[in-house]
Amino acid sequence: ISCTGARHVAANGACQDNVCSCDGGQPATGTACLKHDSTLCASCNAGFRPVEDTCVANVCTCDDGTAATGAGCATDQAKACGACNDGFHLEGLLCIKNVCTCTG
Repeated sequence: ISCTGARHVAANGACQDNVCSCDGGQPATGTACLKHDSTLCASCNAGFRPVEDTCVANVCTCDDGTAATGAGCATDQAKACGACNDGFHLEGLLCIKNVCTCTG
């Protein structure tokens, strides 16, 4: 028995739709999933970017703190901090040195 389109022969001998997988995104479905059990992403989640048929996590950098990850790192290689070192505070996506002023 053989199946047509984006379908495969299941263990029970029946034709079933192919199922694709995708870590970090949404898998291809229907006629876009040409090979059963293959990795093929239709779109990537926030914090991931498409690389060939997969989704790869964006990598951010951060001076004076810890780089943001996941959805906090929206663009690969961007400067985006998730947390700051002692003596710094987060302003937007960057760690800024604390400035103390004395009064009196």
